[in-house]
Amino acid sequence: MISYIKGTLLLREPSRVIVSTGNLGYSISLDQKTELTLGGVGAEVELYTYQVVRETELSLYGFDTLMKLEVFELLLKANKVGPKVAIGFLSALTPSDILKCIHSGEPKSFGKISGAGPKLMMRVILDCQAKTKRLMEKYGIFVGEDGIKIEKVDISLTGDFDQEIVKEALNTLGFTNSEVRESFKEVGAKKGASSFKSEKMISECLKYFYSKKV
Repeated sequence: MISYIKGTLLLREPSRVIVSTGNLGYSISLDQKTELTLGGVGAEVELYTYQVVRETELSLYGFDTLMKLEVFELLLKANKVGPKVAIGFLSALTPSDILKCIHSGEPKSFGKISGAGPKLMMRVILDCQAKTKRLMEKYGIFVGEDGIKIEKVDISLTGDFDQEIVKEALNTLGFTNSEVRESFKEVGAKKGASSFKSEKMISECLKYFYSKKV
C-alpha cells in the first residue's frame, strides 16, 4: 500500500499529476483544493496517498494534509460513495467543514457537491456520523454553546513545531485564534515549513503579521 509520496512534479493536469521518485512516475488524482497547493512542473511535492486496487483498476489519490486523507477514508465508509464522489466533497469543502456538516445531520449544509445529491448526502450523514467523533477529537473540533469551533489548524504536512505552544505564544502577544489560523496557513505554505521548530514558526508568523501592516 502506497501511503505517502515525496518527489518531483513531472506533469500537472487538471485534477491529476505525475510525481517522479526513485526513477518511477506515479499518476495521482487530486481534489481541487490540494491541486491549488502545488507548485509548477519541477517543484518538489509531498502527498499523503490512498491506493485503490481493484480487478480493473490500480489508482492513487493524493492529499496535501493527513486530515484530508482521513476524511476521504471516512467518506468511503458511506454506502455508494466511491473515490471520485469523495474527491468531489473535498473539492467543494474543507475537511473540517465536511465533519461539521456530517455532525449537523443536515444534508443541505453540504451545499452543492459534484456527483452527490440530497439522498447521497443523507447517506453520508447516516453512515459516517457516529465515526466522526475520533477525528473531531484528534483535530480539536468540539461542540460549544456557539456551535463547532476549530482549535487546531489543518495545514500542509505540519512541521516539527508544537501547534499549541505557537498558538499560545501568539495569543499572548494579542493575536486572535482566527489570526493565528490564517498565519499558520500562510507560513505553512512556505518552502521548508515542514522542518520549522516552534521558535522558527513563531518568528515566521510575526513576520507575516508585520508584512500585512506595512
